[in-house]
Amino acid sequence: MLRRRLAKKFYGKEDNGVIVVGFADDDFSPREYLLLQRTLEPDEQDIELGHDLVHIELDNQRQSVYGGLELVQLSANEIRFEFNSEASLTLGVSEIVIDFSQAIVDRDHLKSSLSIVVDGETKLRFID
Repeated sequence: MLRRRLAKKFYGKEDNGVIVVGFADDDFSPREYLLLQRTLEPDEQDIELGHDLVHIELDNQRQSVYGGLELVQLSANEIRFEFNSEASLTLGVSEIVIDFSQAIVDRDHLKSSLSIVVDGETKLRFID
């Protein structure tokens, strides 16, 4: 199932050894959001538990999973995320397309943040 979203806010920041990339419908009280997080220096326990993979959260913590992101494709004003079957079951979608044309986005910062958060785990395409 494909879900389309409009994001008015983009967030990309590295803090305390974690990279976070997010898209939301509102700055202060988001109802719809996609959040990607990755620990930059996972320890042995993180690796054993699969917590060295990108953590995906969609709208609430109950819809979250480690790993399963197969493709991220960035074009001029939208970004497409495709998930494997296991992640799709947990998230309730197989793909999300986010229109961020109304958000203030530094494209180079977005590209850099996405590259770090997927860290070779996921196909990453930039279409200019």
